[in-house]
Amino acid sequence: MRGDHKELTIILEAIASHDLWIWHAFFGPTGANNDINVLDQSPVFNDIYLGKSHDVPFQANGVAYKRGYYLTDARKDVERAFGVLKRRWQVLTVGARSYEVKRLQHVMYACIILHNMILEDEGREICRYNENEVLPNVEGVAIGTQEYRVNRREVHNRDLHQALRADLVEHIYRAHIHPPQELSYDDYVFDESDEDSDMFVESEDSDDESDVGENDADDQGEDEDDDSE
Repeated sequence: MRGDHKELTIILEAIASHDLWIWHAFFGPTGANNDINVLDQSPVFNDIYLGKSHDVPFQANGVAYKRGYYLTDARKDVERAFGVLKRRWQVLTVGARSYEVKRLQHVMYACIILHNMILEDEGREICRYNENEVLPNVEGVAIGTQEYRVNRREVHNRDLHQALRADLVEHIYRAHIHPPQELSYDDYVFDESDEDSDMFVESEDSDDESDVGENDADDQGEDEDDDSE
């Protein structure tokens, strides 16, 4: 039981993108659980542990990484997806004490599948499903083997997590935040051989001519004053 709901609850763990597509769902933990406790019960990393997942190489800040990553605090997209689910399927907004947990799981997963089907039908998904796509076979490893332990250690590697987070921050900063470019002294020095240098010479001559004209006008004004006296 969660203190903020005052009634029995079942937690839904989901991975969603900004287009509201739900890529993973785990419905089952009950009561008051924090994110770490739910993640420990979740099968989201099982394919990685067993070596059945395909590598998703990418680069961040010039550093190559082997697998993808999840943003665990990207609540905006996930909460939007939950809101759309509740608006589309009223069964998720009412109490369900009369249902068994297994039946509730089936209802939840059915609503999520229909939700993704609607997004695909509306053409709002990130990528379209290709029925003819053939993925290479990936041979898994058995639980408890050396390969299994290595995969598990890589997923829970704190040093790798800290390095990836720092590289992502630097990569996003360079890609989306453009710092002002500092101009050097050479940028302000004009070359005399420049074709546009004549423009500055002409402007200087015109200034001199205007100064001469003003001086002549002043002289004439003084002469008129002398004549009037």
